[in-house]
Amino acid sequence: MADHETVVRGIQWDRVFSVGHLMRTFRIALWPPSKLVLCLAALVVTVGLGILLDQVFKTNVYEQSFRENMVDVYRAATGTTITERPAKGRSDQMLSTEYYKLGLMGVSTENMTRQFKERYGQNAYLFHVGPEESTNILNELFGGGRGFWFGPLEAMRHVCRLTCRYWAEAPWFAVINWAVALLAWAFFGGAAARLSAVQFATGVQPSIREALAFTCKRYVSLVASPLALVIVIAIIALVVFLPAALVMWIPWAGELLVGLFFVLALILGFILSLLALFAVSSLGLQAPAIAVEGRDAFDAISRGVNYVFARPWRYIFYTLFSLVYLCLSFVLVRAFAYLVLRIPYTAIKAFCFADGQEAKLGRLWTEPTLYRLFAMPEGTGGTEYVGAVLIGVAVCVLLGLMVSFLPSFVITSQTIIYFLLRRMVDEKDIDEVYVPEEHDVNGLDRLERIDETQVEPEPATEASAGGEDDQTT
Repeated sequence: MADHETVVRGIQWDRVFSVGHLMRTFRIALWPPSKLVLCLAALVVTVGLGILLDQVFKTNVYEQSFRENMVDVYRAATGTTITERPAKGRSDQMLSTEYYKLGLMGVSTENMTRQFKERYGQNAYLFHVGPEESTNILNELFGGGRGFWFGPLEAMRHVCRLTCRYWAEAPWFAVINWAVALLAWAFFGGAAARLSAVQFATGVQPSIREALAFTCKRYVSLVASPLALVIVIAIIALVVFLPAALVMWIPWAGELLVGLFFVLALILGFILSLLALFAVSSLGLQAPAIAVEGRDAFDAISRGVNYVFARPWRYIFYTLFSLVYLCLSFVLVRAFAYLVLRIPYTAIKAFCFADGQEAKLGRLWTEPTLYRLFAMPEGTGGTEYVGAVLIGVAVCVLLGLMVSFLPSFVITSQTIIYFLLRRMVDEKDIDEVYVPEEHDVNGLDRLERIDETQVEPEPATEASAGGEDDQTT
């Protein structure tokens, strides 16, 4: 048998190293800043309404209000560990050492809270930071602990813990707050996913107005997709397991019937576990599926489940890579925000020649560091207080945009992962994205109709080929 030679004319490096597409996440999530603005709006609505609801429900999770818990999440994301307040006469470093020793002993956070309150009073808390007093940026960068480099992961862990505690201790508050969060993130997060999808696939940067118009048309699907499988699981559990619980009320025969049909309960439990696994695994791809395909919630769920279970290890690898990339990217974003604050502070402080001007600057604006970018000055009053508030508002807007980079990065990375999985499973190019027929974003509607208008040429027959040869001779 003759050997067949294969000539390699080119290598599609984007398929060989598909993870390279995820490296674009940083730039797409950060620029244009429209995605940051959308995520900031979602955070303001979610946290703001949560604080207002807390005034009604008076929650006391971890012996703190909702606002204080959200401040802890921010501090965790920026590399600051919050556990307890330092009592009088105890320095931060002394309490930090004691907290570290208790952590090595395996003492839980709740027990550490109780021990600190018993030892230092009911109003005690530990505020442990890194090398905050250092003015050398290298010392702050490389002298920080795990929280500095993996702050986003610490914030996610803290949010998960708070979620479980709120559902256990304040269920009605959790239901209303999560409903508000779902509605807010379906609207603003869906628009951010749409911006990321169009920008990644085509390189075009649509406006916020165009993204919000798309979200308004698909808003029901964006809200329903995370809830569909949850509702199905709840209905099946209610229809099946409620009669089983009622049967147990029958004397003598109830326990026999439950034991006899317990195998069916195990089978249904297995089915419900699969549905729950489907719901959790496809959650991150549902909004990108709607943003890319422009379909309904059921199509988004089916695509998300299909892609994840067709390439499970690839999806896990992409997600882990994105999380590590997120942590490293957020270090750069924090460092940039620090420079934005540090440069004007240092410049103003350098020109404080008169007596008392430097002290006045300290009453208006606390010195920013990598571990404490902003803190409201204490002891101010009158016009100084008004000036400190105005400075605080401007700095909080900057810090809000910095924190908004986290959800923007997650939404963008999941959108890119959806494109990569779709290319592997459905063999679709990554530049194919839905654009409405009546809408034209710099000629992008051509992409939607390319499959309908493109007609492959018919192969030439031998007769026609022979006729052409006769004509040429």
